[in-house]
Amino acid sequence: PPPSTTLELVGTILMKQKKIYETARGEYGRFSSIFDADSMERIFQLSPLSKKRLIRKLMIKILMGREDRSRGGEPIFHWVTAGDSAAAGHGNSFTYSYTSILEDTVGDLFKSAGINFVVTNHAGDAWSGMELALCMEHIFGQDADVLSWDFRQMDSSTDSYGDPLSPSQGLDPLLFGERAGLVLPHLPFLFFLSLFPGGEERIQKLETSGIGISSMGGEVLRELILTLPDYNNDQGRHAALAVNKFRCGGIIEGKEMCHDKAGPFWCNPIGGADCDERTKNIVRNAKYHAGDSCSNGRYQTPWNDGWKMHRLKGRLLGFHLIQMLHLAAIDLDIFERLHPELQINQLLDALREEEEVEEFLFSKTRPSRIINEGNTLFESWNILKQKNAICLNAKVASREQTKNLLKLEFEPPRESLCDDFLPFQNVYFRVPKEDGWKSIDPVAIWHGMIPKKASVSLGLCFKHCYGNQCGELSDELRINWREVVIRVNGNLVSVKKVGGCYILEGKEGVVWSNEGLGSGMKIQNLGDGELLLSSAFVLY
Repeated sequence: PPPSTTLELVGTILMKQKKIYETARGEYGRFSSIFDADSMERIFQLSPLSKKRLIRKLMIKILMGREDRSRGGEPIFHWVTAGDSAAAGHGNSFTYSYTSILEDTVGDLFKSAGINFVVTNHAGDAWSGMELALCMEHIFGQDADVLSWDFRQMDSSTDSYGDPLSPSQGLDPLLFGERAGLVLPHLPFLFFLSLFPGGEERIQKLETSGIGISSMGGEVLRELILTLPDYNNDQGRHAALAVNKFRCGGIIEGKEMCHDKAGPFWCNPIGGADCDERTKNIVRNAKYHAGDSCSNGRYQTPWNDGWKMHRLKGRLLGFHLIQMLHLAAIDLDIFERLHPELQINQLLDALREEEEVEEFLFSKTRPSRIINEGNTLFESWNILKQKNAICLNAKVASREQTKNLLKLEFEPPRESLCDDFLPFQNVYFRVPKEDGWKSIDPVAIWHGMIPKKASVSLGLCFKHCYGNQCGELSDELRINWREVVIRVNGNLVSVKKVGGCYILEGKEGVVWSNEGLGSGMKIQNLGDGELLLSSAFVLY
């Protein structure tokens, strides 16, 4: 059973932490010192104010655990990963993603504190980011305590942050964080991974507005990895499992870090690398960890991380959270000693009042805007990102058995037949060519949820596939070529591409009258390929 007093909890955390450190020692050998407190302080950028906010969330969960124990329940501390395919862990077995490793690291320890630690990996492919941003409250759920942003492939350089037209999708970390604060019921704590240089300064506005933030510095992480064994020498060739064949000179997992307009990819080395080709190939071939049936290399691309990188990130995040839980227990013990007259519910009310003040502060903060005079798409995104959304997402619908809302059939996962990859695979609504027009009726779905006279914007996220090849980059051309036809109220519409989604545009632009949407949306597939719809949404 969980400890009955906070002081006992402090001791339990220290004891469990020691066991977890022994696990890390078995994986990293003498290099397990990278998980000590000094390393955590260097790797994670965490101000005193944001540390206080994270610790307070954990204090609340500890108290809720005691309160729920009498009813036979336990509170959930929910970590949600949002990101691209590198963040998802594509190329490795699902259990080797850093999100799964994080759960493996801290799950039992949180359980000993009376808290159920739950992780959800919603990271996706290179074009899922805008869909996650616009529909986050429907896809992520209503109970995210921590939301991580890890869009390394989609981040833009500092001079084009937030550009919806950029090939990197321009998923600005500040705008993403602001939308999370706007649409989720409570302010989540935000972890940022893989920020491009300049991103640290950009996200500071979130902290000023009332949201707790922390980031894992990419350059600091690289410096830490370069202290690990080098496979060029004997010491590296006899290293512990999690660091063996991790790096060769300055080459990490067969790649070197490089910076370009799309962000910090792990790129193929370009000459002059301090690692010969034979040794480099040995390191590269040891990058991924997946079952024999997953050896076709479908997801094993240059930009996705290998299992050792995921394990390192997951352990680092885990030890960081353990450190914060330990500090939360100490602070709670002090808080209880200062206020011995307060019952558990009164302690909870005091802490929640502090959170409510910050939520009020955030609600009064002026939202950021993309500044680019004369570009209507930029102004459209400024409007869209501040709106509420009602989304019908295929993966959520299939899980909740609500598919009849769109009256479309589901397309089974098609990305791979490999069992190790199944959790990564997406679900889509199918729009067959032979079925002609398919109705997507926002009036029937959203009737009564949006005021009749409200102005709304309509959007779709889909892929067009030929065989096993699905792509988004050419979908806008297919719309222009009339291979995919969309009507609203019987009239053909054009689209504005925003990331992997399409905002429908009529004579009056991207804004429609909810009252006038009598005939709803219809879509038809006139091309030879398959049309797979992942989300339909209305913003208001």
